[in-house]
Amino acid sequence: MTTPVFLTIDTEFAWRHHVAGLDCDAIYARSLEPAGVGLAYQLAELARHDLKACFFVDPMPAITFGPAPFVA
Repeated sequence: MTTPVFLTIDTEFAWRHHVAGLDCDAIYARSLEPAGVGLAYQLAELARHDLKACFFVDPMPAITFGPAPFVA
């Protein structure tokens, strides 16, 4: 028997990395791709199991970095 599940995932740039003076690429790596189990891993696992999820993206970093790093 299957159970319906609605997966939601919050994504955000960690403020502490910005305060530490890291550039956008470093903040992305540390916030969204930590330890190899970040966004890319999650998307691959979802695809491997033919699952879908809803990703909530924090828009506030676009004020500092512009929208380009956050648009697919």
